[in-house]
Amino acid sequence: MSSDSKYLRPWKEEQSSIELIRELSAAARGGDLEGVTRLLTQHRTLFEQRYHYELEDSYISLLNEMFYRAATTGNVAMVELFLRHGADINQPRHVKTGEGVVERLASDDANHAIIEWLLIHGAKLSHVRDGRPVSDSLISAAIGGSLRIVRSLVEHGAPING
Repeated sequence: MSSDSKYLRPWKEEQSSIELIRELSAAARGGDLEGVTRLLTQHRTLFEQRYHYELEDSYISLLNEMFYRAATTGNVAMVELFLRHGADINQPRHVKTGEGVVERLASDDANHAIIEWLLIHGAKLSHVRDGRPVSDSLISAAIGGSLRIVRSLVEHGAPING
């Protein structure tokens, strides 16, 4: 093995990982459940073989991002797939604000069905800000004029005095 190849190998492995992520993203955007399942398995194997648990956070972050995108398009089958592979239904989309997927979707009445699904499957309605529970999802739904979503959120326990 030449000295060049020992330096080239990590770069090639990194490139193959990047290509895999691009393929995964394209398959998810296209709604290709079989392709996403295959690519998630490949990607998981890649992480386990090369990086072990050191980059586990990167893998989970990727899953969470794909989960989030699937939820915003209302693709329940894709949402379920990402959750089965380790995505976190309650991972905040924005770390600083704590905004979760329900909060992001609540302003548009067209998202009522996916919000109901998320709530039934354990999505949080609120987060703590300054020591008090805050439900930005309820505020977003009210501002967006979605009475159906407001009702659903209240029925699932959204804090109305937050």
